Amino acid sequence: MVVSILTGLLFGLAPAFRSTSLDLSRALKDSTRTSGGPRFHFALGKVLVSCQVALAFVLLLGAVLLIRTLQNLRSLDLGFATEHLLSMRVEPPGSEFKSPQLNAQYQELLRTVQSIPGVSSATLAGYSPISRNAWERSGSYEDVPKIAVQGDPATANGVDVHIQIYPGYFPTMGIALVGGRDLSWQDIMSTRPVGVINQSMARALFGNRNPIGHRIGWAVDNSFDIEIVGVVKDAKYGNLREPAAPMFYQTFAQARTGRGQMTLHVRSIGNPAGVALAVRREVQRISKDIPMFEVQTMTAQVDDSLTQERLIATLSGFFGGLALLLASIGLYGTMSYTVSRRTSELGIRMALGAQRATVIWLVLRESLRLIIGIIAGLPVALLSMRLLSSLLFGLKPADAATIGLAVVVMTAVAVTAGYIPARRASLVDPIVALRYE
Repeated sequence: MVVSILTGLLFGLAPAFRSTSLDLSRALKDSTRTSGGPRFHFALGKVLVSCQVALAFVLLLGAVLLIRTLQNLRSLDLGFATEHLLSMRVEPPGSEFKSPQLNAQYQELLRTVQSIPGVSSATLAGYSPISRNAWERSGSYEDVPKIAVQGDPATANGVDVHIQIYPGYFPTMGIALVGGRDLSWQDIMSTRPVGVINQSMARALFGNRNPIGHRIGWAVDNSFDIEIVGVVKDAKYGNLREPAAPMFYQTFAQARTGRGQMTLHVRSIGNPAGVALAVRREVQRISKDIPMFEVQTMTAQVDDSLTQERLIATLSGFFGGLALLLASIGLYGTMSYTVSRRTSELGIRMALGAQRATVIWLVLRESLRLIIGIIAGLPVALLSMRLLSSLLFGLKPADAATIGLAVVVMTAVAVTAGYIPARRASLVDPIVALRYE
């Protein structure tokens, strides 16, 4: 507030102080009507408007980059279908550790939920892909050792992402199977251990080789007894900005982890929020001791993960639009003042046969000269945008399309701000203009 008041006083009093030191003789000479009209020098005002345009261009460019970043993240291929998908955490008593009783309770839960009208499928998994709290990585997602290929222990480097699921997980989530088979209800503790990996893990462990049928295991004890039976499409887990992590899936019964808490995923025929109450009611009917929390649609989870990006894009868009508005006001005020001082000149031109289009272009040309600030602001903008590089996604700070869009918008604003007084000047009666003081 103090800065704003001081700025207003400074720029408001500057013309007043200048008028007190005015040379009366020169002022009387300048006020006489000549073919060139009155010649008031306000070069400082034009410089300030050009600087305003330059600063507005910097803010506008940053706003466009951040808004496009948000759009890129929203349109990102997550690898799974977010529509009509509901997730909720379930932690029955005793779920701190896995047990056959807990497995039986989860199976009953799935049978009950799948029988609810409006539910097309349901499954359980260790975590929800885009949960804000689930993917705080500390060594590995399920606290298991690193995974390696039999005969090649070096493949364990950086490959330690493991998640336990129930059969039907991939169809429910909309994750495409690209090779082999899915995990089934026959993959239980007493059968041969099997697993499914995603494309990123397939590339990390096997390169261009077909992973189906190969055995992998835990590098810590050389227990390479898990056969790969399927490969699924990469899906985003955790941070949307990061590439899809290598993922290894096993059934709840066979997974080498003692963690028993799970996330229930429900795909509905219609609005997933509509079946949330029915799911909660059925779960409570099975056992009133099963707490359910973090009940949220997958679309809402994705939106929540973009809260920071959405806030930054909104704020930058607001300030960019405000700067654009102020620049347009400055351009309009300057051009209106220019036209008012050149009224007599314009009247003479029209009296001598100048066309309206010629008069409009004469004023617009002056308006376009003021947006030279774009040229001055471009180097500043390119240097400033480097500070935003960590916030951008799918864009470079010097993105040509974004810069071109910002230039077009600023030019359109300048043309609009200049056209209004130019058109008004072209409509003035030449006789009235010649009499204008």
